[in-house]
Amino acid sequence: MDRMRPLHRGSPVAVKGYPWLMAGSRLCFDGGFPGSPMTLERPMSIHSDEQLVPKGPWSFLRAALPGGFGSSGWGLMGGWALLALLPAFFWARGMVSNTAYAGGYSGLPAHWGEQLGAKDVVELFKNGEVHAPIGFMATSFLLLGLALVLACGWSMQARSAGLRGGFGGWILGLLDTLILGLVPLGLVYGLAALGLSLLTGHGFALLSWTAFVLRPLALAAFLSAFNIQWWLLRLGREGASQEFGTHLGHAFLRLWSHPLQWAVLIVGGAALRLALQALVLWTAWRLGGSSAGRVWAFAGLELLAASLNAWLLGWMLRTTALYWRHDLELRRAIQALKAMVAPATATAPAEDLPLEVQG
Repeated sequence: MDRMRPLHRGSPVAVKGYPWLMAGSRLCFDGGFPGSPMTLERPMSIHSDEQLVPKGPWSFLRAALPGGFGSSGWGLMGGWALLALLPAFFWARGMVSNTAYAGGYSGLPAHWGEQLGAKDVVELFKNGEVHAPIGFMATSFLLLGLALVLACGWSMQARSAGLRGGFGGWILGLLDTLILGLVPLGLVYGLAALGLSLLTGHGFALLSWTAFVLRPLALAAFLSAFNIQWWLLRLGREGASQEFGTHLGHAFLRLWSHPLQWAVLIVGGAALRLALQALVLWTAWRLGGSSAGRVWAFAGLELLAASLNAWLLGWMLRTTALYWRHDLELRRAIQALKAMVAPATATAPAEDLPLEVQG
C-alpha cells in the first residue's frame, strides 16, 4: 500500500495513547522515508502556548509583587495595624485601671512593663480585680481589625483573579476547608509536633531550645497552609461552576501537586513574619518602658512590623489568585481539547485509527 488518505484531514486529532497529538496535529500517511507507512506533521502541543504551560506558585511571585498596595491593600495594611496596636493599647489601659486602688496608685512596681514577673502576673489575674482579662474596647477593636483584614483580603484576591468576591464564595469556601483541609493539614502538623516533642526530655539544651523555637513556627505554618487551602477553595466557589467533588478535588490538587513550592512559601513566610515580630519585641525589651518616648518608639516599630506583615499577606493573596486563575485556564483548555477530540475519534473509521484506539 503506497499511499493512504489522511485521517480527518484538516481537523485536530488527539487520540488515546498519543497525548502529544493536540490541536493542529494531523496523521498523514504519505510515506516520508523508505519503508515508513506514515509520517507525522509537527504537532502543536498545549505546552507550545506560553499562557498554558503548567506552572507552580513560584511563577507568579513577580507578578504579585504589588503585595499589600492598592485600594484593598491599603485597607488590609490598615486593618492589620489596627489589629496589632489598638487592642494592646486598650488592654494596657484596662490593666492599669484594674490594678489601681485607693488614691489612684498602683500596687505594681514602677515601670511595671519591664519589671513585672510571672509570679506577679499570676497573682494579678488570680487574686486581683481583673474581671475582664481583655476588656470591651480591646475586644471591639480586635474584632474590627479582624473584619477589615478579612474583607479587604478577600476583595484584593478576588479582584486579582478577575472575580466579584461575594460573601457566598467566602463562607462556602471556609466550610469546604473544614471538610477538605483540616484532616490532611492537621495530620502533617501533628507529625511535626510529635517530632518536636521527641527532641525534648533528653537532657540536651540545644535540642530543647530547637523544639522551643520550632513549635510556634510549626503552628504558624499550619495556619498559613490552612489559609491557602481556604483561599483556593473560596476562589473555586466564586469563579468555577463545578460539581462539588470536582471542586474539592481540583482545590486539593492545586495545593498538594506542588508540595515543595508551597512548603517553601508557607514555612518561609511564617518564619519571616515571626522573625519580624520577635525582632520588635526584643528591641522593646532592650529599650524598656521607662519613658513615653520609648513606649512610642515601640509602638512605631510594632506599626512597621504590622505593615510589613500585611504586605507579605497581600503578596501571598495575589500569588495564590494568579496561580488559581492560570490553573483554571489550563484545565478549561484541556477540557476544550477533549471535547474537540471526542467527536473526531467517534466518527473515524476503525481501520484508520491506531491500534491503541481500536483496542
